[in-house]
Amino acid sequence: METKKIKKYLDTSHILIEVVDSRLIEQTRLKELEKKYKDKLLIVATKADLCDKIEELKSLYSQIYFVNNKTKDGIEELKKKIIELAEKKMKKNKSVDIFIFGIPNVGKSSLINSLVGRKVAQTGFRAGITKAITWIKLSEKIRIIDSPGTIEKNQEEEILALGAAIDAQKIKNPHKIALKIIKKFFETGKEENLFKNFKIEKTTDFEKIIEQIAKKRGLYLKGGELNIEEACKILIREWQKGKIKL
Repeated sequence: METKKIKKYLDTSHILIEVVDSRLIEQTRLKELEKKYKDKLLIVATKADLCDKIEELKSLYSQIYFVNNKTKDGIEELKKKIIELAEKKMKKNKSVDIFIFGIPNVGKSSLINSLVGRKVAQTGFRAGITKAITWIKLSEKIRIIDSPGTIEKNQEEEILALGAAIDAQKIKNPHKIALKIIKKFFETGKEENLFKNFKIEKTTDFEKIIEQIAKKRGLYLKGGELNIEEACKILIREWQKGKIKL
């Protein structure tokens, strides 16, 4: 969903929650919207279970709430803040609407389920599970509005792919994205996780890593040539699903 289609909810809602990916905070933020609506905005980073640098990130991003929807770590703190803000808004309003937005597949619906305490929003790995605006009651006077993933105009495929906002099979240049993911593991000193996940030999040659993945998974084209493109898609998919922890 483009930003212009959710504008009325951004304008009329009393509290806005932008959901980002803990592994890719800067890449998954919708900064133009942050600037415009900063006075009523909370930023929440999900998928904290997929990142080993949470404590470091907390010191860097003191205004961002980090949550783990699996263990519920951070949920109570966030819920307390939401209720605190809602009570202030209720001094001028009979009820409060909270609009939750972010790029596709960043964990909006899982966050809503954690906040409400039961499954009220449909979740799944595939991008685009939420198809339309959905209203969910948090309490008698507080409503949460769930929205389909928001994509800014001309948003790069790389950002959407790394944030799992686009299915691996639909990526136009999987080789480029796969190299970016491998680079991230080496930059953060987590390349061992990559080798262990795919059960391949250690090497600093990114192209050889992809070739080894293709061999390990038995990915061959007719004539015996390695299917590099499919190996790249598998690497991307396993990154998106959190099978390879950063």
